[in-house]
Amino acid sequence: MLALMLAAAVAAEVVAPMTDIAAYDRLDEGDLTLVEIPDELLHPHHITALPDAVGRIATEPLFTGEPLRTERLGTDARSVLLGPDDDLVLLPLPRPEHWEPGRVDLVALGAPGAPGPCLLAQDVRSHGTAEPGMLTLTAPAPVALALRWRLERHAVVPLARNPVDRERRNDRACPQQLPISRIQIPRGLGALVGLPGPAVTAHSTHPDRALPRPLEGADVVWIHGQDVGRTGVRVDLVGDRPPLVLDVVVSEEPTQGQPLPPGGYAALTGEGAVHSAAAWPEGAVELQLLGDQVLAFGRTPGLVEVAAVHDDGVALHTLEVLPGWPAVGRGEVVVPLRPGKRRKLKVADGIGAVFSADRSVALIEGAGTKARITGVAPGTTEVVVQGHDGRLTHVRVVVLER
Repeated sequence: MLALMLAAAVAAEVVAPMTDIAAYDRLDEGDLTLVEIPDELLHPHHITALPDAVGRIATEPLFTGEPLRTERLGTDARSVLLGPDDDLVLLPLPRPEHWEPGRVDLVALGAPGAPGPCLLAQDVRSHGTAEPGMLTLTAPAPVALALRWRLERHAVVPLARNPVDRERRNDRACPQQLPISRIQIPRGLGALVGLPGPAVTAHSTHPDRALPRPLEGADVVWIHGQDVGRTGVRVDLVGDRPPLVLDVVVSEEPTQGQPLPPGGYAALTGEGAVHSAAAWPEGAVELQLLGDQVLAFGRTPGLVEVAAVHDDGVALHTLEVLPGWPAVGRGEVVVPLRPGKRRKLKVADGIGAVFSADRSVALIEGAGTKARITGVAPGTTEVVVQGHDGRLTHVRVVVLER
């Protein structure tokens, strides 16, 4: 009697199918039962209550009496076919055979550096063959990008594996695997990633989360963090170089930039003369290249980044265009104007170039040692005058109501 009580004390109840269940079938209460397993075998992912399994979808074939774990069940059709961070991979088969859903190992034939067949990828989820001769696979987005590149270059065949087996044989893995680098960036900002050469194209598996953009004149890709989540980014390089594959995680982090008022400007500098510049989001600021610096004129409120390509590298600047700047209310020195009226500005050393941060508010023209400011419409802006020696003079202009 004592032995029976001890046995009961170390047994745990878990949910299991009463019959074999095919992949993608939805579980009904009549399909399930409770079975006992030794308590030391209980895993945190085991399902221990029937209501937690009812209505879930099998992502793989389930076997009679098999203790169910959460990673083998999906909550809806999309989570079963394609997880939120996954991407699709299509594998052409050597003959028009049919495969059931499950898990496969991918074997590369004649991979570079391998003495014979080797494991290109292990334990990959397969959705079977929707049409003869084509196997549909899903994998985390960065892994899927690397797999596609390999599949384009080598003959690869799938091998079915036991769905409950998660063992990995690293000693049989293919050499010269395409490396995957992970980077994390805040939402609304970006990151610069150096490249071993100029880029041809760059694309993201989830462009609503992160969007890559090669910079002209530099071996750099600029990745914009658009929304929180994970995505894969692939950058194809000039020549016969392997692509760069990135595992990009966009996180929700508090960020702050250099304050920039609408109608104001920021002078952004780097190492050496500037060759090109770009802003993201586009239209948030207007850019002017000026020798070794970039003038950024505020347009749309919010965070904005400016990437400038200089002689000696790329500089990334974070600005925050403010909703407004009540210059007069703060007692700033300003030039007041009415629409259509003009004021003159004298620069003793001569004028090289002139700029208006917002030409819809005021215009500026310059020649010799004098600049002429013309009011256009009510608002506030900043006008900038560059002397022949490169120095900048700026003044706030407030155009009043008529």
